[in-house]
Amino acid sequence: MLHEIKERIRNIYCRNLARNATPEKALGYYEKVLRLNLYKNENAFIHKKIAECYLKLKEYEKALQHLNIALSLKPNLQGAGKLKTKLKQHIPNFAI
Repeated sequence: MLHEIKERIRNIYCRNLARNATPEKALGYYEKVLRLNLYKNENAFIHKKIAECYLKLKEYEKALQHLNIALSLKPNLQGAGKLKTKLKQHIPNFAI
């Protein structure tokens, strides 16, 4: 039952609140979700979403850091390739 509660909280933060929030506010929501200690796949998704927020904020090094964390948790993470392509445009000597 505890996992179901965490899943509902995750859904509220990720699908409802963060989706309509500014990147700064969404980062706060995602950080709260990470504190729930969810499964690796879910944490990978959250780190990817954090990377997307940092990309919007033009904080490319932080975006790369969170993308690396996401890929270490789930190497075949869906949507990571698109994010890599965007980061390559902004970071010299980009390598993952």
